Parts: sequence; structure tokens; C-alpha cells
Amino acid sequence: MRLARSELKTSNTCVEAVEYLHGLPLKQQLSVARSILNDPDANIGYHGANILIKHGYIPEAVPALAAILASGRDQTQLNGRFTYDWVHSDDNTLALRMMIRINRYLLANLSKYTGEERRRVEDILMRGLLEKPSEGFSIAKAEERISEWEAELTKLRAHRKSG
Repeated sequence: MRLARSELKTSNTCVEAVEYLHGLPLKQQLSVARSILNDPDANIGYHGANILIKHGYIPEAVPALAAILASGRDQTQLNGRFTYDWVHSDDNTLALRMMIRINRYLLANLSKYTGEERRRVEDILMRGLLEKPSEGFSIAKAEERISEWEAELTKLRAHRKSG
């Protein structure tokens, strides 16, 4: 983590720290990932989350990722790079699966958010991560959008199995 903080002082990335982390044995990677998951710097926490995701621990990563979005650190600290690793992964369903999981989490925990965080969460629930909301927030519409994504995921999985 010291290496990451040192890099972040002069850059908005921590390439050397990430390379070092990926070079550790899996058990150590997971241990470090869990310890940095909720770091106040989204650059660090996001890398911890992505290690957990890569190794099948998505449920552990979701609350921390939701916190990054609710706080707005996805824009201020990650400069909009929030979904980059998922979109560019070998798994063409990862970004969609993560959006579904994060949005389900945000919706289930909606009452925990107030003020500016609540506004951000409502916007995310109405638009996802990539588009502007086209209408005002409603729980029913947010649930509908997530259900649409789940249907799309089902289609992608069926296509992958048949292809």
C-alpha cells in the first residue's frame, strides 16, 4: 500500500504497486486485496476489488465498489475509469454482471444513503454507469432497469453456450 500511495502522489495510477500485488502468491493477493478494499483512495480500493473479482469473490467486492460510486470517488479519484477492467476483461459478461450486482446492492441499501450520496445513487440506479438519467428516480423503474440487464445477461450466456 505504501508503494501505491507513493505512486499516487505523482500520478493518478499505481502501476508498480499493482504489478507487485499481482506477483504475490494467490493467498497473499487475496489478503492484501481484502485489507485495501475499503481504502479511502478509490484507486487503491478499486484494485483490491478487482483482485477479489478476478478470483471469484465478487460478493466481497460489491459493497466497497458501491461506496466508491455513492461517494463520487469514481469520478474524482478514478477519473471515470470505474468499469475499465471489467469492460476489457476476457469475460464479455463481467461488466454487465458487476453493474447488476452493484445496482442490486445500491437498491437494497437505498435507505442508508442521504444527501448528495443519495442523489448519486438514485442517478446510478436510473442510468447505470454510462448514461444520463432520462427520467426521475423511482424504485419500480430502477428494478425494471436491473431486470432488463438480467434479461440481457441471460441472452449473452445463452449465446455463449450455443456458439
